[in-house]
Formats: sequence, structure tokens, C-alpha cells
Amino acid sequence: MKREINWRPIDVLFALGAIVFLSALALRAASRSIENQRSRECEINLKGIGLAMVNYEASWDSLPPASSRDSLGRSLLSWRVPIIPYLDCNDLYVKFHDDEAWNGAHNAKVIRLTHPDYLCPRDASLTRSRGMTKYRVFTGEGTALEEQRSWKSDKTPDGAHNTILVVESRFETIWTKPGELVFDPSVSSRSLVKSVGSKHPGGFWVLFLDYHTAFLRNEIDPVIFRALLTRAGGEPIDR
Repeated sequence: MKREINWRPIDVLFALGAIVFLSALALRAASRSIENQRSRECEINLKGIGLAMVNYEASWDSLPPASSRDSLGRSLLSWRVPIIPYLDCNDLYVKFHDDEAWNGAHNAKVIRLTHPDYLCPRDASLTRSRGMTKYRVFTGEGTALEEQRSWKSDKTPDGAHNTILVVESRFETIWTKPGELVFDPSVSSRSLVKSVGSKHPGGFWVLFLDYHTAFLRNEIDPVIFRALLTRAGGEPIDR
């Protein structure tokens, strides 16, 4: 004989509360899993850029300058363009005219074909057709990439493992366009930190000159961050 279960109102409320609580935990775990996957994909993008830099340097015996220039010294294309063949995308690279500016009549048509490795999966606003990226470099005297100067990555007195090459920036830019984040010695360390960031909770990814990646917290000491941007500053760094 089956025993009849008499549900009291408080029992029903308790059961419903338990269901809601467990559902919330499951959703939170799923959301965290998705975020971890997106963060991992962003790191993989930077590792791909790092590998492309390695192969570019092996081919040309130097890193690329921050931007290519014509005979009159005018900026043409971002460093992101000449490393495209080393991202296994030579078909995209050959679409460019390397003697024309990024916004010239021909090259402007290629902007909407952003290489996928330049798009952080966490930022839904960065679609390929928009032609924007937030993977950027700091340029200035002594930074990893300088505007009109090429050099080898092993010429790094501070150590390649202590010198940042690429960062996630708060500010997007057209991926083919020259003009990066400016490292100005007169600007405060705190202002430099305000230039970087991402939509990943808690921090942002960076690529170092020895091509390892690291997730830096938003609360990083601005003085340490500043030291990581120069290759020969001689500053002691304790991370």
C-alpha cells in the first residue's frame, strides 16, 4: 500500500528554493566555464602572434618596426600586417599593396578582412567585418617595438622575459592602421596602466618578448608595469 505524502506549504517553498539555488549554481558554473574558455582562446591568439613574431624574426633577422614607412618617412601599415604570412594566412597578405597607406584606395578594402587572431573572443564588439583590434604595442624610445627601427629580440638588457611586447588595450584601433599606444617618459605610470585592460574579469593578457604570455591583474603596481614596457631601463622588477 502506497503511503500518501502530504506536502505542507513550507515543504513546497523549501523544495522550490533548493531548485532555484541549485539552478543558480549550475548557471554560474557554466558561465565561469565559458569565460575560462574565452580567456584561454585570447591567450592562444597572443601565443599565435608570438609564434608569428618568432618566424618573422627568423626570416628577416629582426623584429618588424611598429609601422612600415615609404621613402618619405610616411607611415603605411601596422606591424600586424607583415606578420600575417607567419599566421598561416599568406592569401590575406597578398591582398595588400605594401607601398600604399593603410587607408589608400586599395588597402582600405582589406580592412574588413581582419585576421581572426587579432580578435579577442571575449569582446563581442570586435567582429571581423568591423576591422578593429585591441591587441596593441607600446611605442617609444626603448620599447619592444619602435616606430622606425628594427632590432633583434635578444638585444634586451632587461631580459626578454621582463619586456612586454603586445598588450590587450582598452582602446580599439583599425588593425592595419599605424599608430600605437605611446610610451612617453613624461607620462605617469598610472596613466600608462589606464591604457590597458580587457573584458576578462580581473585583468588582461600580455605577450612578452620571449613569447610567453601572462595574465596581469588590473591592480598591477603601475611602477612595475612601466618597467615591463622598456627593454633596457635597468629597473629591478619583482613580480
